[in-house]
Amino acid sequence: MKMNEKQQLAIESNEQSVFLLSGAGTGKTSVITNKVNWILAKISPNSKILILSFTKRSVFDLKKRFSKTNDNLFITTFHGLCYHMISADFDIHLFDAKFRSSLELSDAELLQVSASKRLLDFRRTITKPFYEYSLFLTKNQLIDYTDLEILTLEKLKKSGQKLPEDATFDYIFIDEFQDTSMVQFELLKMLCQPKTKIFAVGDPDQSIYSFRGTGLNIIDAYVKTFHASVLNLDQNYRCSVKILYHANLLIKHNRSKLRTTLKGTKKNEGIVQCHLIRKVEEEISLVILNIRSLLNSGFQQKEIAIIFRNHKDIVRLRYVLTDHYMSDIHLLSMHQSKGLEFKVVLIIGVKPVVYENKSTLYEERRLFFVSMTRAMDHLYVYGYLNNKGMSRFLKECKFKYETHD
Repeated sequence: MKMNEKQQLAIESNEQSVFLLSGAGTGKTSVITNKVNWILAKISPNSKILILSFTKRSVFDLKKRFSKTNDNLFITTFHGLCYHMISADFDIHLFDAKFRSSLELSDAELLQVSASKRLLDFRRTITKPFYEYSLFLTKNQLIDYTDLEILTLEKLKKSGQKLPEDATFDYIFIDEFQDTSMVQFELLKMLCQPKTKIFAVGDPDQSIYSFRGTGLNIIDAYVKTFHASVLNLDQNYRCSVKILYHANLLIKHNRSKLRTTLKGTKKNEGIVQCHLIRKVEEEISLVILNIRSLLNSGFQQKEIAIIFRNHKDIVRLRYVLTDHYMSDIHLLSMHQSKGLEFKVVLIIGVKPVVYENKSTLYEERRLFFVSMTRAMDHLYVYGYLNNKGMSRFLKECKFKYETHD
């Protein structure tokens, strides 16, 4: 893939600290891999480089991009790095899904406990759920993933100016920086030695994990702390003209210091349809009808994704899809869809909701934006009409509606 001017500028930038504002579909992973190769080929072949990403899937995808193995190149998650750094010091037993049933805490309580730990907000940890959870971990000699990061942070603080060899890097890259928690940010500050160069990539418009304890102003904190230069990628290679048009209209309603208006590189207009319905039966019928039409026109099931906000929205549709032998179509929550792309996306169950505060409204708008920008060529949106009207997001997108009664 030939790099555009802004991508090449980011690849050859040699500042101590950079934040690359990379909008949806703008080729950030290609920039990271090309920059690493450029450093190893043109700057220093012996540079010790760390690339941090947030999921095992994205780590796997990054590793595939480097054809040659390099002993000085480490690609991992924050959790993977921390496990590597403290596994020699502790006999680690991690809390995972198999222990969940032994805890008498709701999913919401567990999320709240996890978020407060990730934010290092110990004012919110003096709660009954936090006490019960901590006691369970202690009794069973377990630690969770955030404990893993906190223990590593403590180890690095104790080491002072002289970091252990496995924590010393010439370059640190961080992908999806908007998903960084306060614990991880503190870890990053410890890992950055005076000569370490750091390159963070992210997009505030794709920040969708505040419920997990992602720092809401983490990008601003990074730019300020590391005196980072801000570069910008705004050429979208994924979405057709109409999809980008409506996505940009939506996300501009979120006020943001760092904002990039996506510019399309595709010539084709694409197809965008918004269907307004009143009952779930109408939605299911329309979805099946649209998918059958797409399959008949040559699309494959693997090229189609149905994206939903809540799992309850998909229960009945899942059965009907199976009855119609459509079981290879991807069914994804809005959160699960992040980082993926499909030729066809159908967003279902878009309901009118009154949000309790501005931060929740902004996050839900970002979720809808992320879902829309998964679509390459065809986007179908199914919104509900009731006595409250329709979702404000559908109005903000300025869709042309087709109403079904």
